Amino acid sequence: MRVRKLIAETVWEIAGVMLLVLFVVLIATMPPLDLTPNPDSLIGYTIQVDTEQWGQTLRAYLQTLGSGSLGTNRRGHDVAGLLLPRILNTLRLVAISLAFALPLGVVKGLRDFQALRRRGSAVGPLLTGLLQGVPDFFLVMLLPIGVV
Repeated sequence: MRVRKLIAETVWEIAGVMLLVLFVVLIATMPPLDLTPNPDSLIGYTIQVDTEQWGQTLRAYLQTLGSGSLGTNRRGHDVAGLLLPRILNTLRLVAISLAFALPLGVVKGLRDFQALRRRGSAVGPLLTGLLQGVPDFFLVMLLPIGVV
């Protein structure tokens, strides 16, 4: 039973990653649309997709990724060179966050589990569910006023 659940979770994770990659490729290569006013149409215009131009854009994008380059920005600077210092800072922040969150999360989980077994209290799981349900941007907005 556990193996089936593990396989199902893995399949869902792979499908999610594939959808995310597809979304990123579609956004990065956004198909060129030709909107033409048409009063006879239900929506008032006709939409045509230039698939040939889209194919060229997609091939150029994949060639750029295949070469290991992330391309250049509008000013002509190399994007990889701009991202490298920021990625290192981001990894530092992730490491610091994990150093705090992991031990605190494990301790909270163990205490909640012990309290649930002892009293049958649902306060711990309820609190966890409530905190996970609050959007991150809302918590960030509450930080300056000292609520969180």
